[in-house]
Amino acid sequence: MTTGRVYLPTSLERLIALRDQHRLEGALIAYAPTPALASAVGGNPDEEELEYAAIQEAAVVATALGDDVVAAVDLPSGQLALAMENSEPPDSPAAVRFTGPVLLRQVASLHRLDPPGQRDADSDLDLSWYDVTELAPLIEELGG
Repeated sequence: MTTGRVYLPTSLERLIALRDQHRLEGALIAYAPTPALASAVGGNPDEEELEYAAIQEAAVVATALGDDVVAAVDLPSGQLALAMENSEPPDSPAAVRFTGPVLLRQVASLHRLDPPGQRDADSDLDLSWYDVTELAPLIEELGG
């Protein structure tokens, strides 16, 4: 099965649900390397540039929500295509709306804002990478 990656701003409560229930339910908004994002970036961005732009969009939203983590999630291509169709009008050219569940096994990695909650308006957010196996220690670091 082919998949596409989305970046999901993630609260401590969502991380705890992933750890305890191995899933997230409900309506979710994530950020993906969409065609609209490619147009917004301009030029001829490659896949890596679009992935970077999408995770930065998710990190900005996470910061605005007071969250510290972005989860990289692999969705089945059909679900991602449907999410892109259902995202009009978008809050961001990278925004995609979809309904869970998101299973823990779909989470490829976790990215913590570094330093948490701070952003220099003239630069991109720095993110520290965590493997999914580090979910419980990350929750502890966040005070959960």
